[in-house]
Amino acid sequence: MNANWSTTVYGVDDAYFDVRNCDIQSGRKFTESEIRTGAAACIIGSKVRKQLFAEQDPVGANIRLQAISCQVVGLLAAKGQGGMGMDQDDLVLVPLQAFQRRISGDRKISSVQIGLSDHSDASFVQNEVVTLMRQRRGIQPGHRRMTSQS
Repeated sequence: MNANWSTTVYGVDDAYFDVRNCDIQSGRKFTESEIRTGAAACIIGSKVRKQLFAEQDPVGANIRLQAISCQVVGLLAAKGQGGMGMDQDDLVLVPLQAFQRRISGDRKISSVQIGLSDHSDASFVQNEVVTLMRQRRGIQPGHRRMTSQS
C-alpha cells in the first residue's frame, strides 16, 4: 500500500508507556538497545495504521519519517480522544535519541510528562521537579530565566 499521512512524531524513552498508560496491541515496545542507540524503529498509533495500512498488521513494515526509513516494531492499542480534543491514536513514537539525531537535529526537550501513583504527594513531586529543572538550567530560586524577544 502506498499512502501518505501527516501526523506528530514523538521521541520517547521506555518510561513513556507507563506514564501515558499505553498498551501494545501487536508487536513490542522498544528494546533497551534501540533506545540507547537511537535506532530507526517506531511504534505507531491505530489511526496511523488505519491511514497507512488499512486493517493490515504494520509490524515489520517500513515507513518514512521525513528522510528516514523506520521499521514499525509495534502498534499501540487504541485510546481514542484525550484531553483538549487530541486524538491519542494519531502519533508515531521513536526512541528519543533517534528523534534528536535524525528528525529534530538537536537535543532540546520540548515537554516532560510525569506520572504519579495514587499515593503520591503531588505538591512534593512538583517542588522536586522545579528544583531539578532549576539545577539543570542554572536558575537560582526566585529568579526567572531571561529569554530573548524577537
